[in-house]
Amino acid sequence: MQIRQITARHLRLPAAASRFVPLTETSRAADRPIETVWAEIVTDSGQRGVGFVIADDATELVSIIGRSLAPRLIGEPALAQERLYAHIAATGMPTLLRAYTALDIAVWDLQGQAASEPLWRIWGGARDKVRVFFDEAVSPSIENRDSITRCQEAIRQGFQAVRVSIAGRDAESESRQLVDLRDATGDNVWFAVAVEQSYEYDTALPMARFLDEEIGADWFEDALPDDDVSGYKLLTLKTETALAMGRRFQTAGQFRALVAAGIPFTLRPDPLRWGGLTPLLKWVAFAAIHHRPVVPHTATEISVHLACGLPNVPTVGWDPRLAVLFLNPLSLQQGQLSAPNKPGLGLEPDYEALERLTVAKVG
Repeated sequence: MQIRQITARHLRLPAAASRFVPLTETSRAADRPIETVWAEIVTDSGQRGVGFVIADDATELVSIIGRSLAPRLIGEPALAQERLYAHIAATGMPTLLRAYTALDIAVWDLQGQAASEPLWRIWGGARDKVRVFFDEAVSPSIENRDSITRCQEAIRQGFQAVRVSIAGRDAESESRQLVDLRDATGDNVWFAVAVEQSYEYDTALPMARFLDEEIGADWFEDALPDDDVSGYKLLTLKTETALAMGRRFQTAGQFRALVAAGIPFTLRPDPLRWGGLTPLLKWVAFAAIHHRPVVPHTATEISVHLACGLPNVPTVGWDPRLAVLFLNPLSLQQGQLSAPNKPGLGLEPDYEALERLTVAKVG
């Protein structure tokens, strides 16, 4: 089975139209569309695999797929994911790897179809459902009562886990907002806190202690800049707060450095930064060897397969922004997602929606 054709689209989804559960501050902004790369690989046997990724630079990435990646990959074996990834990685060009991410996901979709199995079964079949956490943002531009209302509504919908994203600009006011949110959600709800703009160590330490002693937070995400290994080491020695990090990691070496320093943490890798699922799966395995859980920062339609397939991926974030692209969108039941049953990603694209939302297309 060889790659016969590659097409890619730049999709622009209106934020308001694509959301049925509130997410972060950026996705709530009416004037901030959701820029998405959608890629399809067609084989000489007629099989079609799809891949997608949200990316602010979608225009550039789609152009790269048409100009640089498709000529390299057409005619190659469609199911040789390691060979295809190595071919692109060997260029040493990070932008090409970013553009390849959607294609790598499409290759894995083809893998599942060829095996007549959903990806989560191919990857191990660890569980048939997974807990999902609700995302909410806290910032001066959002009334605290609005955040409280959204979190409470999520809990009424069945969520038992909430991840709160704070700006990282004013620890004192953000602490007060977190107290109000924690009081509103209740102590029985899993509660994580992420910082969009990481603190300096002198601020991160008292915040970590506050989250542990006053909030009972289940993790503190991106508390410090990614390369502050010594700062993270001190946090683990001086506080009991669990740590999470990795959304902004650019290289796997950043992950290795934290493991080598003996820092316990939850890894939050973004496949867009590493070039897709092929490298991500290796680092999930490496994390398992070193007893580190992994919660990928990616579309729920993809992360549900990782969580149901792999034992050290315990939960996923709920991100419904791409639901309008599918005839069979994911459906939540009491804050959990069931593993998809159809082969590959198990998704049926809505081509009418794709045509309507296409800004540019190559291939």
